[in-house]
Amino acid sequence: MGPPPETAENDPGVSPDHGHPTGRIAASFGWTKDTHFEELSLRTALHDQNDNAVGYIPGSQLQMFHLRIRHDNERVKTWVEEFTLIDIMSLSPWDPWVRKPSWAVHTGLETAHDSDQRPEKSLFYGLHGGSGLSYETHLLRKEVFYVLAAGDAGVGGTFDRNYRLGGGANSGIVVDALPNWRIQFDTFYLRYPLGQTGEVVKLRLTQAVPLGKRAQLRLAIERQNAYKEILLSGLLYL
Repeated sequence: MGPPPETAENDPGVSPDHGHPTGRIAASFGWTKDTHFEELSLRTALHDQNDNAVGYIPGSQLQMFHLRIRHDNERVKTWVEEFTLIDIMSLSPWDPWVRKPSWAVHTGLETAHDSDQRPEKSLFYGLHGGSGLSYETHLLRKEVFYVLAAGDAGVGGTFDRNYRLGGGANSGIVVDALPNWRIQFDTFYLRYPLGQTGEVVKLRLTQAVPLGKRAQLRLAIERQNAYKEILLSGLLYL
């Protein structure tokens, strides 16, 4: 039997110094059915699935200290939408030679848009984790499909009994449609039997167009149960 085919793991690829800088600031404008808002975000490091992948390990994501602050124009309210401490995702496509699991971990503050309360009163601390499989195809340029079994816990005053605990699944696809156009469709189904009981269905479609290695345009459409939003962002890497 001959040697295994080349994989992303042993392909030397592009030197990391050709990749985008690790810091990032973004200004965004968004809409919901009830209002429109502005958002400012700052991320100290490092890379997510929708950043320009040149110079980074394919399928990798590592974000730390990502702060998002949102201002609602209709109600004239400002709040912390998210403060991610760490967000890791590793998509390792399954093949006969490379049989690594794909996995994800996320922890930090986030807004429960499935809550009946106003978003400025819905901040909670969450911890999510998942493990599963991903598979790569080349129907266009490249697509990576993934399915992860997921566990989820949240603690905060927005919940009955101040917490919820459950699990479900996270699945999606990352598509390199063109050299300068990446698309990610991400889905979550989570059921909570403990604490505040119920279920959350989250759908998110993100399209990203890099403008060199120091800027990017991004459009995200998200639904979380009945809540829906559209977010248009300009990103600058520092």
